[in-house]
Amino acid sequence: MKTKRISGEVRRRQIIDTALGLAEEVGYARVTRDMIAGELDIGGPNVQHHVGNMQALRESIMARAVETKNLKVIAQGIALRDPAALGLSLEVRTLAKMEL
Repeated sequence: MKTKRISGEVRRRQIIDTALGLAEEVGYARVTRDMIAGELDIGGPNVQHHVGNMQALRESIMARAVETKNLKVIAQGIALRDPAALGLSLEVRTLAKMEL
């Protein structure tokens, strides 16, 4: 029986959502392509193909954290001086810092 292929956009969403979950578990700065690949049972190069290098991956993780109002990951981004996290409103940054 053939395995149905998923679209690139669906795979990208899976990768970013998985990366966000890992960022909550192990920390935003500690997430690696291999960790994500292991969770999804795909190869590390597949992760890179869909999200790019580590900087692009981190930007995607933070964008999803902002989109979903994941204060725990946003707080980690603030601590690491992530531009997307630092660019959020004072109210959101204050709430996120309370998560630390």
